[in-house]
Amino acid sequence: MIDKNRTRKLVTGLILVFVTLAVGCSNDSNDRKEAIKTVLTTQLTVPNEELQHILEDPIGPEANTELTQFYEENYKAFFTKSGYEEFTRTYASYFDGFVSRHNYRTEVEEVAVSEHDMIKNGYDFSVSLAYEGDGEKGVAKVIGVAHLDDEGKIARMRYVKDEMFDMLRSK
Repeated sequence: MIDKNRTRKLVTGLILVFVTLAVGCSNDSNDRKEAIKTVLTTQLTVPNEELQHILEDPIGPEANTELTQFYEENYKAFFTKSGYEEFTRTYASYFDGFVSRHNYRTEVEEVAVSEHDMIKNGYDFSVSLAYEGDGEKGVAKVIGVAHLDDEGKIARMRYVKDEMFDMLRSK
């Protein structure tokens, strides 16, 4: 004979387990998306006064130490070791330096991050970037992909389209 009370408790317990797992996965995904948004917002908002101060006088051991400290404080927690090394070598300050050299200012208006359908731990992102400079105002898109490890750290980040860079490069 089936004990209805025991069955009800078992079903309730299973439902709670599935809901907990679903919420946990959803939170992981949201945390991952927020990490990507934070990195992009920090990097693409120009000028970054602290970074500009460091880049103004890039000579000497203090500048190197200050730049390393800036990267560690703003980016290191979001990346794997190799992802962090690649990002700081390749992307971390290029945008601020390039945009500032052209006397433009940028501000992130919106960052959309979505899970990639075909790649595990892959995320596509699109940034709407308001810009102003040289008598111009507008919005540029920056589009790319981020790959995270199983712990939710960014292992690799790539920009596949950067309208701001393309516009300034043509000047």
